[in-house]
Amino acid sequence: MNENSIQVLSNQLQVKEWAGQRVITFQDIDTVHQRPRGTASRNFRENRDKFIEGTDFFKICADEIRRRNVMEISNMTRDNVTVLTESGYLMIVKSLHDDLAWEVQRLLVNCYFRVKEEAAPVEETTLAVVNHETILRAASIMASCPNSTRYVLNCLRHIIPDIDQPETVTAMIGEKPVEIPKLPAPETAVVTTAKTKKKRTFPYFNCEKLRRLMAEKCLTTYEVADRVGCAQGTVSDWRSGKYYPGGPYRKKLCAALGVAPEYFDR
Repeated sequence: MNENSIQVLSNQLQVKEWAGQRVITFQDIDTVHQRPRGTASRNFRENRDKFIEGTDFFKICADEIRRRNVMEISNMTRDNVTVLTESGYLMIVKSLHDDLAWEVQRLLVNCYFRVKEEAAPVEETTLAVVNHETILRAASIMASCPNSTRYVLNCLRHIIPDIDQPETVTAMIGEKPVEIPKLPAPETAVVTTAKTKKKRTFPYFNCEKLRRLMAEKCLTTYEVADRVGCAQGTVSDWRSGKYYPGGPYRKKLCAALGVAPEYFDR
């Protein structure tokens, strides 16, 4: 099981990932928002028609969760488990307006869902490096074989004058000593490599167009957030250019404002 976790106020939240993004369970939401168990799932059921599967939430087979170690679940669980993406989480908590809710939302969005690139530890790898002399000696062996073409021999004679008489060593083949060509030991080198997690990148977003379009349509931050299904603070961040909306959010924003998907790309 993935043992990584983050601290959300007084609660430890286990990191869960699915389809390349962070996800969260109904129980997680109830815990960090200090709500009675079942509150988040009830909000989801009551507004099920507003959620898009694959964008706002995923249904994962219990066996698949165990096989991929997504999270810890009961051995008795047999049904599909619903997990929410960032957009799904923000839609679930739209009705929560107390001070704790705002603080928890900010923590989860900035510290849980928006994963920053982390550099992995540097690893040292020992590689065998075959020098040019080894290659030439290999060609020498090939040229010394009775059935080998003389073409290689003629090409390399000016580099290795004694190519017809390669250095040999004695080896026992069965009970008989046999002279075989000697190859130099391969050189080794230590190559330092670093592994990094793939950085989340989003295309350019023209926040000036967003501000102008909202003004033209007389739309408030609250109205845009309601149409997109996100927090007002998220829309404010888009307007100011602090954050760019990625994938699903960008599509929802364009649809909500009635513009083409590439409208904010330039």
